[in-house]
Amino acid sequence: MKRGLLHGIRLASAQLRMPVVSAHFGGDSGPAHAATWGEYVHGIGPAVVRAASALALSDPDRKLMLAFLDVWAETVFAERTARLWVVTGEHKEGVRADAARTRVPIGHVRRAWRFVECRRAMGGPAEVHATAVEFVWGDTAQLREFTRLVRERGPLQWNSEAPRVLAANSTLSQAAAAILLSGCIDRLRYVEVLTTQQRKALDIGVAELEDAADELRDHLGDEFGATAALFTRGLPADPARLWEPDGMCVLADALPEDPADLWQPGGLRRMAHRVADAWIERLGCRPIVPETTRAAMAAVQSDFGSGYCGTSAADLCAILAAPQTAQVLLDDGHGFVDCWTTIVDACRWAYSHLPEGDPVRAGVAPTLGRLRARLRDPGLVLKMRLVREPDIQALSQLTGVTVTESSQGRRRYDDGLVIASYWGDDKGYWDLEFRPASYDFTAHSDLLRSVAGGYRDELPYLDWLFDPDCDRILARLAAADLPPGGFETDPTLTAADLVAEVADKLGLNTDAAALYLQLLTLKDPTDRNIRRWNGWKTLRHTAAQNLLLTRKLAIQDPRKSAGRTAFIPSRWVGKPGVELWKLPLHNLTLGWRDRIDDLRVAVPRRAIPDLYRTAWDRVVTGDAPS
Repeated sequence: MKRGLLHGIRLASAQLRMPVVSAHFGGDSGPAHAATWGEYVHGIGPAVVRAASALALSDPDRKLMLAFLDVWAETVFAERTARLWVVTGEHKEGVRADAARTRVPIGHVRRAWRFVECRRAMGGPAEVHATAVEFVWGDTAQLREFTRLVRERGPLQWNSEAPRVLAANSTLSQAAAAILLSGCIDRLRYVEVLTTQQRKALDIGVAELEDAADELRDHLGDEFGATAALFTRGLPADPARLWEPDGMCVLADALPEDPADLWQPGGLRRMAHRVADAWIERLGCRPIVPETTRAAMAAVQSDFGSGYCGTSAADLCAILAAPQTAQVLLDDGHGFVDCWTTIVDACRWAYSHLPEGDPVRAGVAPTLGRLRARLRDPGLVLKMRLVREPDIQALSQLTGVTVTESSQGRRRYDDGLVIASYWGDDKGYWDLEFRPASYDFTAHSDLLRSVAGGYRDELPYLDWLFDPDCDRILARLAAADLPPGGFETDPTLTAADLVAEVADKLGLNTDAAALYLQLLTLKDPTDRNIRRWNGWKTLRHTAAQNLLLTRKLAIQDPRKSAGRTAFIPSRWVGKPGVELWKLPLHNLTLGWRDRIDDLRVAVPRRAIPDLYRTAWDRVVTGDAPS
């Protein structure tokens, strides 16, 4: 705990209580380390949860947290009748007091100064960035009783059922629910500081932890980890919501009136139910997505998009499950611009890797429709980073549009598709943007593709969205011919005639013919995926694979990180790796040192039945893998 922190809390409380009629202490910068504890003004609940958790704090840190709560219990912040407001402003001020109110500064975050006010009468002057503190839990008596119970009974033992209850009754993933209930939320900025023991107790892997951190930041703000000692909520991304108490009150609402209830049988589970109710009331409701779907999305989402956009797997699932309410699909700002390629890849993955009846897969078609509509909006402009002067000259020669120059020396080029601006960069770089609504397959757009090559890889996504390959996937989704729980990647469901043809031609049974098509075509036919897609047990899978190995249609090789031991006879290239024979099927090319720049293992570009047919046609015409 920082030196002087407890004194700073006492000082702030005394200043807020002082009965000064009129004073302005301009030289007083406020109490020590107020930025550390200022978030608790809206609710002490998160600190209470941390102090009670057996996982969040070590015993020495718990003693410090209890000392903090002892001090807090005797301050104005623990008085139910105190009229407290949190105010933000653009200018630094010292402590102020007059007949109506006392204002104390409590820190500076994101170019905004923060203050807490104690108003001596109801109401008060209206201010744009002022939020009344709604007292929820944590008066003097409750805090005294809570700290006594922790010292006498020790911290609460973790109940693994509690996060399942919270996830089932809210919009949270199970991993995010576990972090929230365990009190470990302050560590989300630096996820590696969660020990192996903590992650094991919470049943969370490293990848799940990172995705859950993104999910909670999306809801509660992105300033987690302000200190190692105290939980802080942080500020939301939208300045209009500055210092709203939602995140703090979610946990404050969950605490029982009698703190002793937490130590009773089922106490943590009952708190999980209350957190779920508070979450829905304060932060809204999202479509319920199966935990298996969210976990599967989290495992592959790092492959998605042309760049990192910070969208969690839970949020991607929510976008696809309810595209009609997804704000990102309506947004003209960075939300859409940064994430649309990620959403495209999520759609392609959901189409091929989720079962019929899954709410995320059901939303793929309307999501793609909304993406198409947004990208045909004439007002939408996408950035393409920087290009050099010769590229602009080539565009000007093709279109006949000349570069204009303003009186301030700004040079600008705008041909309806391409927009470029030059501000006198020493290296001759131009800022390049384009209007996707004007993008097509003419020579003009071809030149844009060549100019943009090496700068940004969003154009292939735009090409695909308006390509017949996308139309074919939409047609497959519209056909709705899969049984509930069936997968597009199961050829016995989506290409039954082709499976029969392969079995007859090669003298195989149905299982072996289906597996051969999957090994021949798909980029990620891991053992786990095959069994999930086909509904097979291990023995059935092994029998089909052994038949292919006996007929020399597959080879066995313990390749690292492949997730399987059976492969078609072809050189293994790229990372994480794929058979060289498959590259033309997926419009991939082999680069320098066997590098494949666009090897997104989980994301197909074409409808799966079409890929099966194309792969088999190559075999029939003499281009079998060897």
